[in-house]
Amino acid sequence: MLRLLIIILLFSFFSIDVLSQEQNINIPWFPGEELKYSFGWGVLSLGRAEISFDTDHKNCETYIVASAKSSGFARFLKDIQYSFETCVQGNKGLPYSSARKVVEGSFHDYDIAYYYHDIREDSSIVYTKELDSVVVEKDIKDIITGFFFFRSNIVMSDLNDYKIDTITTFFIDSVWNLVIKYGGVETINTIHGPVECLKFYPETEVGSYFSEKDDMTLWISNDSRRIPYKIYVDLKVGSITAELQSYTPPKTSKVKKH
Repeated sequence: MLRLLIIILLFSFFSIDVLSQEQNINIPWFPGEELKYSFGWGVLSLGRAEISFDTDHKNCETYIVASAKSSGFARFLKDIQYSFETCVQGNKGLPYSSARKVVEGSFHDYDIAYYYHDIREDSSIVYTKELDSVVVEKDIKDIITGFFFFRSNIVMSDLNDYKIDTITTFFIDSVWNLVIKYGGVETINTIHGPVECLKFYPETEVGSYFSEKDDMTLWISNDSRRIPYKIYVDLKVGSITAELQSYTPPKTSKVKKH
């Protein structure tokens, strides 16, 4: 269960790219930005998550790291640490490689995927240790690059006519389709005071953990920075809330275009 909760939170923050893969898009550029979150189950603390953006990394034009680990009551049950790291090369902002590190008590796992976008005209190729070579949708993204595309493009466009869209990412050795619905504007209370946000519903799969398709809600600030402030996950066994604790703005803020 703890593993599921951390994956849900990381996936919700990083995989919401509702922009068509075929559109000409602006590439986000947030050097030095850092976001820190805490998440809990009611009054119980479950863990913390961080996102950082670095442009000064060996052999990588842009290096993005998203990590989460259990804390408090959850760490007492089991020490869980997740880290997702993406290397982005070139002006298209597409992933060159994405690595996943997992620690669950005495269990340790490391996996890395390499992306080849220029070999085929109509598709991309992803190579992993488990799957070998897989042909996927052209210019597919991982969950990290999808997150930054979402912040810089979709939420900065005109949402009046936007309702529902489906996107494709490569996540944990598989192609993952996600349906997301726009829910309007809402002001929420945060530790930083009231914040006006755009509300989104990433579709959840009804079954063992979810009762409805809209059991997940994500709030992103309705301003130029588009900061993810809060996520709420309604599970059959209770609800999980993740909230922004601290935010370090980019050293410079710019957008690259191709």
